[in-house]
Amino acid sequence: MCVIQYRCFMLALKVILASNLFDALATTLWVMGGFATEANPLMNELLHAGPGHFIITKVFVVQVGVMILCGLRPYLLARLGAVGLCVPYLAVCLLHIVAAITIFGT
Repeated sequence: MCVIQYRCFMLALKVILASNLFDALATTLWVMGGFATEANPLMNELLHAGPGHFIITKVFVVQVGVMILCGLRPYLLARLGAVGLCVPYLAVCLLHIVAAITIFGT
């Protein structure tokens, strides 16, 4: 793997981690504020057990996945998977931002 591929891969992993944290915080705010519900039944239970449980579990699970991808970085599929995961994560973040603008105004 060349230096550019490595940097792109590491950037993708950082985007996944940051987007996941943003999603966890935004989801917590939406659900606790009564604006949304969590679709994942397990995460919904954790969220209602306490926002800390939800955020810690969500961040931990994604962190483990990122660590696995990092260990598999010599493989093309792992590198493509990391970059490919950025798209849905960024789309979810964009949806959170659009929802905030729609609900609370500019």
